[in-house]
Amino acid sequence: MRVGFRNSLVARGDGIEVLVPNSQFLEKKVVNWTLSNDLARYAVSVDVAYGACPAKVTELIGQAAAEHPHVIQNPAPDVLLEDFGDNALVFSLQFWMRLCPTVDGGKVRSELRHRINTLFEDAGISIAFPQRDIHLDSIRPLEIRVVNSPATHSADIHRSNGTVLTCKSRNMRRTAL
Repeated sequence: MRVGFRNSLVARGDGIEVLVPNSQFLEKKVVNWTLSNDLARYAVSVDVAYGACPAKVTELIGQAAAEHPHVIQNPAPDVLLEDFGDNALVFSLQFWMRLCPTVDGGKVRSELRHRINTLFEDAGISIAFPQRDIHLDSIRPLEIRVVNSPATHSADIHRSNGTVLTCKSRNMRRTAL
């Protein structure tokens, strides 16, 4: 950082230098991440498929944090079950690390995600993905025909009103008979 008469040169954490008018320091809120200490709190969110044991998931996420050299162990990392989501149990790893020019917080979070994924694969725990259930309401039973072709896999659902719903691998279209 260089302080001049009218402006100051500030180096950001990503290496970019910004020229800031000194009036901004007097008129605006200034955040200094390393004023009193060099610790910063980070978080990693992990969605796990329903059916996974929450205690085991918590243990494995905590193991990933304990193994990483840049994650501070005092204060200890926290693994929280944040929510029961639409498609997943939502966990959050909250941890502290020291800010320094040679350590990138984004890279540390990425490394943690890779390690969590490996631990989950070894334990047979699935990372959740969006899923949708389709409920069809009909007066009469629906006739379902599964058709396999080399290019696509589809299923036709014949409805009592004469329409056919064709369900293909990732899309659905409605056609009349």
